[in-house]
Amino acid sequence: MTRRCQELVVILAGYPADMEQLLQANSGLKSRFPVTVHLPDYSAEELVQIAEGMLLQMQMVLVPAAAQAHTKQTKNLSLSSNFT
Repeated sequence: MTRRCQELVVILAGYPADMEQLLQANSGLKSRFPVTVHLPDYSAEELVQIAEGMLLQMQMVLVPAAAQAHTKQTKNLSLSSNFT
């Protein structure tokens, strides 16, 4: 495998604190992942759009009252510190 190490790509994904804990678990692990890419969290509006798209793929839509409740709940959750 060492002969082909330039052809191997390994991607780890997770929340920043969890990823840092993982990389600290082994002293040599962090040096094996020289590139870190941080992607921003989805906004509440983006999460609602994703959910609506998933529903549409299943040929489903929310009635207006349910859509409003879903949007409100998603915004409340995204504002709380426990969301991420």
